[in-house]
Amino acid sequence: MFRKISLLVVSSISVFAMNNVAVNIDAEDVEIGLGLDIGQYNESIKPDTTFVGVRYLKVPNNTNGAAQFINRKYFAEVNFLLRQEIKDTGLKIGLGMKTNFSAITGAASAGPSSNASFMSMPLGIGLSYPLPLKDFLPVEVSAKAYYAPQALSFLDASSFNEYRLNIKAEVIERGFMFVGYRYLNYRLNSNKHDIAANITYNEAIYFGFKFEF
Repeated sequence: MFRKISLLVVSSISVFAMNNVAVNIDAEDVEIGLGLDIGQYNESIKPDTTFVGVRYLKVPNNTNGAAQFINRKYFAEVNFLLRQEIKDTGLKIGLGMKTNFSAITGAASAGPSSNASFMSMPLGIGLSYPLPLKDFLPVEVSAKAYYAPQALSFLDASSFNEYRLNIKAEVIERGFMFVGYRYLNYRLNSNKHDIAANITYNEAIYFGFKFEF
């Protein structure tokens, strides 16, 4: 009897489990993300609705030909997302918030005024919709937009924008391949730095893998 109950519990977790890990790359960048489904750990929260996660993006020096930088040091974030499906339509809408950190180091000859550190807490919205191809290959299209005005931007940042567009296909059970577009942009506080006031930190078309568990 105990064995049957255990198998039932494991099956239930397997059906609803939505923790995920994803990695994507292009010719120069690599991004790694981890998302945890809070509904797996809290019985009062419905699975596949509430997520916390972390993400790290590594980009090369002088991205997009930005000659005024010699090093984009890192981009990291902690995120929270609450989402739900709209009345059995398949369309899911999510509301989220993040805290992200990044920094750049300018040319050594330019001195410390060419260095900058950024932090922001953008708010955003996301949409996802499954294409009517489930019998052939489950495919989902998703889009996200995040924005932090000056009130939610700190250190050397005066604003932050992020846009993403993804198409993912479930090629094996709980295993996905995807292609996407990513745009990350900061604006600097005033002109106190000897670098551009508007910084496209990263803009890329990428592909990657995602695994849910």
